[in-house]
Amino acid sequence: MAKLKMKNKKIKKIPKIFLVFAVLLITFSVSATAFGIGSTSAFNLEPGESQDTTFSLMNKGSTDKDMTIKATITDGQEYISLPEGDIFDVPAGTVKSVKATISVPEDARIGDKYSVTITFSPTSGGSGSEGGTVDIAFGYERTFDINVISRTGEKPFPTTTITLILLALIILVIIIIRLVLKRKNNQTTQLKSQLTKTPPTTPSTKFQSTKKKSLK
Repeated sequence: MAKLKMKNKKIKKIPKIFLVFAVLLITFSVSATAFGIGSTSAFNLEPGESQDTTFSLMNKGSTDKDMTIKATITDGQEYISLPEGDIFDVPAGTVKSVKATISVPEDARIGDKYSVTITFSPTSGGSGSEGGTVDIAFGYERTFDINVISRTGEKPFPTTTITLILLALIILVIIIIRLVLKRKNNQTTQLKSQLTKTPPTTPSTKFQSTKKKSLK
């Protein structure tokens, strides 16, 4: 029984050891490499408009380690482009500006919103161990929105209003067609009634009436 208790105590101590090791590992990682990204959180553009912007990749660690960063557009690829490619070298202690172009489609409607997500991941200089310090490779994700606006004061047109207008136009066209058809039917009916009231005079009838007058 005493041996079993001793084994249980040893098993309970193992998670604590791993916990301490994880804390030390994170501490060494943070002190060794401090990588950050600066960017705008939202963009306001008109339909068909484009805007150039930059992302700031900062390598401000406590070690003199250069980093190579890869940018991956995971969402909204059709709204952003990276004219200088997707691999960037960031020397230790420097800030690298990454150019990007934000674009809105021509057929975008006022009030639309698009979301773009970019992940920046170290491909070198962010993993491994050197000089008693430990680094861990992290992926840094940035998400921002693109709002479609009008600088002339145009407001978004509700879809329900468009539907109501279309329905009203259809009803109006139907009413006009029915009125025109009804008018044509009335004219046809009047013409038929006039023809039935005044029968045409035949030539024989005219001859008989002329003969009677001459006899008199």
